[in-house]
Amino acid sequence: MNGLLRQSDEELLVVLLDIPNRWRVISGFQSAPASTLRQALRKAHEFSVQGSFLGTIVKQPNDEMIVDADQIYRLWEYIGIVKSSQALAAKISGISSYTA
Repeated sequence: MNGLLRQSDEELLVVLLDIPNRWRVISGFQSAPASTLRQALRKAHEFSVQGSFLGTIVKQPNDEMIVDADQIYRLWEYIGIVKSSQALAAKISGISSYTA
């Protein structure tokens, strides 16, 4: 990756959902490790429900994959954490947190 941060391909992210790896959720002033992307998405949702701004999820150790907030919303919808209407409403209104 030459050390450059980039937005990850969503098709690849779907493939990586349950493959063990090192991920980190960064949300507002909170950060947490996760062993799978699915676990990272759940942690990001927990942070959001607690009122943190939705940040990013990065694959470690070198941040070679970045999952941005828009992708997180879509992946939440894909794995059933939120319904599409909730994700759309939160995105349109700029609300940083909501519950499923």
